Amino acid sequence: MVIKRELFFIFLGIILLGFNFVSAVGFSSDTNNTNEWWMLGKYLNHTNWDGVSYSTISGLNSANFTTGNIILSSPAVANGYVYIGSSDTRIYQLDASNISQQIANFTTGYDISYSSPAVANGYVYIGSLDNNVYQLNASNVSQQIANFTTGNDVSSSPAVANGYVYIGSLDNNVYQLNASNVSQQIANFTTGNIILSSPAVANGYVYIGSLDNNVYQLNASNVGLTNDYASPVITLISPVESTSSTTSNYNFTFNVTDSSTVSNCSLIFDGSVINLITSVNNTGGTNGMYSSSLSVATHTWGVNCTDIFGNIGNSSTRSLIVSSETSVISSSRSGGYAPQTYYTDEKLSTNGNNFTLRYNDKIKFIANLANHTLTLNNFNSTSARVLIQSDSITAYLEKGELYLFDLNNDSVNDVKIRYAGMNNSKAIIFIQEIELAINTNGSKNIQAESNKETFKYNNLIFILGLMVFIGVVILASVLLKRPKKRGK
Repeated sequence: MVIKRELFFIFLGIILLGFNFVSAVGFSSDTNNTNEWWMLGKYLNHTNWDGVSYSTISGLNSANFTTGNIILSSPAVANGYVYIGSSDTRIYQLDASNISQQIANFTTGYDISYSSPAVANGYVYIGSLDNNVYQLNASNVSQQIANFTTGNDVSSSPAVANGYVYIGSLDNNVYQLNASNVSQQIANFTTGNIILSSPAVANGYVYIGSLDNNVYQLNASNVGLTNDYASPVITLISPVESTSSTTSNYNFTFNVTDSSTVSNCSLIFDGSVINLITSVNNTGGTNGMYSSSLSVATHTWGVNCTDIFGNIGNSSTRSLIVSSETSVISSSRSGGYAPQTYYTDEKLSTNGNNFTLRYNDKIKFIANLANHTLTLNNFNSTSARVLIQSDSITAYLEKGELYLFDLNNDSVNDVKIRYAGMNNSKAIIFIQEIELAINTNGSKNIQAESNKETFKYNNLIFILGLMVFIGVVILASVLLKRPKKRGK
């Protein structure tokens, strides 16, 4: 008897604990939250009640209200009203104290099947087999506020949270709509089959099932987002590699591609972030970050970008040379003008350098890792003659024309040179480093074109030699054909 009595008290204690748990869940302070309807049934105990008390009728044990067809929808109790859908195409608003008293109803375009209403923010939300999600006035459901049309029947029940309405459709999609105006779609996510399941919302996620056998966990801020592990791809545009200039202000441009939104991009200069943008074109358009007052030095720069999933993409690294004005390294002027020797910092710019020269001035430069010297021998308003000592090339440059030079006989043109004309009795020479294979048919035609005088001279020698050879052949032929004298 003692054992039975102890078992009885243990059993009674379990019942009381269970009652307290249900009470805590069903009637906590959350139950009177009128701004959200987190899942079918509103709360974990699925009371479908907003927790707001209403008057009851003493002695009323039961009541009923007859609709025009079968009812598959479940009721929601809020604001002292009962809301429920029917297969007669209507949603009904009944007095919660006595449901035999109808307050209002709203007629949809087809049956309301398993979709059950959610009530929040003074609105009633429900789906219909006419493909629509409806937003009605909770005080009078005959007043429609808005609707959203999906691609098929809506049997799912809505959940309301975070200012959004979440609901599934037989068009395979779960929709995220603006709770203030459901005609405004925020996002959608497509599953592999129809959705009859109703969403639950918790801890920043939306949970819902599909007839594709899957349960989905979606981002409640944007249900269309999927996991992304790919980093942004960045392509630098300008300035180009090894740009050398006296300019200290640059707009560093690049493009970036990513399937997800790019949150920000940073300009990395000499290993440190010196600029950042948060408005980024991630579909291949040009982005730019400006920086000014760069110091005279050889710098490195690049860009990194981060997308909304935290994936970081890094560009390649380029060098940028900010130099002082072109320097004069010898300038003695005894007895008149002394030829000057100019040099470029480290190497020629891939964008090109302009020099203003007088007679016999020299430019020392580096192109393709080799040292070269250009000497201005002569010039006038229409042409200039230069000597490039590294390859013993003498070239006549016509004003405005661009000439290509192979300086080390490797069948690759190393520099472009242009005579731009005269300015204050000085010649303006433009030099740009390149690396361009010579397009020839077995000969250095590009080099020959860039050295027209040498080309003409070599051709003349060839023609003269050919004429001499032909003359010798003809003379020999004539001599061999002469008849021999007969003896007397």
